[in-house]
Amino acid sequence: KVVQQNAELRRYRDHLMQEVEQRTVELDDARKKAEEASKLKSAFLATLSHEVRTPMNCIVGFSKLLDDDTCSDEERKEFIHLIQESSQSMLVLVNDLLDVSRIESGQLRINMADFEVSKEVNDVYKILSVERKNQNVKFNLFASPKLNGRIIHSDKERFRQIIINICYNAFKFTENGYVNLHADIITPDELSKYGCKTIPEDLSAFDLLLCRIED
Repeated sequence: KVVQQNAELRRYRDHLMQEVEQRTVELDDARKKAEEASKLKSAFLATLSHEVRTPMNCIVGFSKLLDDDTCSDEERKEFIHLIQESSQSMLVLVNDLLDVSRIESGQLRINMADFEVSKEVNDVYKILSVERKNQNVKFNLFASPKLNGRIIHSDKERFRQIIINICYNAFKFTENGYVNLHADIITPDELSKYGCKTIPEDLSAFDLLLCRIED
């Protein structure tokens, strides 16, 4: 009987040890997920605070220009258009901020739509030009005629944010001189000119939009 009791105790002890080990693994996984979620939130908020600055500066800058009596009606229409576009960008960023919980699951809401590439690139250039006015670094746009009339299907606001972030990185590390934004349509074979040694198979049949910075 004593032997039987000892055997049962050993089984019970082994079962408890397995339970403890399993629970320890589960807690460790939960801790890692919580830490990763915290890092994602911090990175998201840091990026968001950076991206809010551009449309806000645009709204403030072009609003001041609207008060200039020397502006033509055509210029005023253009300023209003850019203010409206920047307001839309601000709305997207605010919605992202209110929906931070989605970062925990690693999800990002993408709003796919058709839009004209040249228009968006030119709008970004105009917005950043106003923001960079009176700075030591001159900002230039070199957009290929091949962009004219080209329509792509993507998230317009994310597209803008990507270009803006690329430009901001160039501004950050350029104290004097110039920053040139180049935009072009190229074939997959031309990617090798820009340091891309391999071409993904799913891109081999498409023309590609190339946006690059020169400083």
